[in-house]
Amino acid sequence: MKCLNDWYRNESGLTLVELLVSFVLITLILTTFITFFVQSATMTTTSETIIDATYIAQAEMENLYSGSSSTKFSQRENAITDLGYVWLKESEEWTVFTKELDGSNYFIHIRLHRDEVEANMTRVIVEVFEEDEDNLQAKMESVVVWGEEDHEE
Repeated sequence: MKCLNDWYRNESGLTLVELLVSFVLITLILTTFITFFVQSATMTTTSETIIDATYIAQAEMENLYSGSSSTKFSQRENAITDLGYVWLKESEEWTVFTKELDGSNYFIHIRLHRDEVEANMTRVIVEVFEEDEDNLQAKMESVVVWGEEDHEE
């Protein structure tokens, strides 16, 4: 019985202040980890979107390259429309074509420079947007060599 009384009188437990401090510390630590995981998930989603858009831009640039050698410089705009693009707008320097990618929320612009860099070469910019024109996800620029023109002598 004496052991039981000693056990009840043992005052070496936690005080309310110690308990509150431990809860605050645990809460701070958990909040830090949760914030880290949420930020990580957000960055992963953003990275996936950028990688997808870059892949689309690369594929469209390769499609353009594959048709360029068999297309004459004067017919380059027709080659772009043959890839499913439609004329969007024109400025002093650029002709812009657009295409919406089937089954996704991406759409693509191809900017075709109006002047030659050198004989049968022109600058091309492929831009991939997500949802609207303000949300650029990927951009690639290159110089495309077109097929030789038939020159009559």
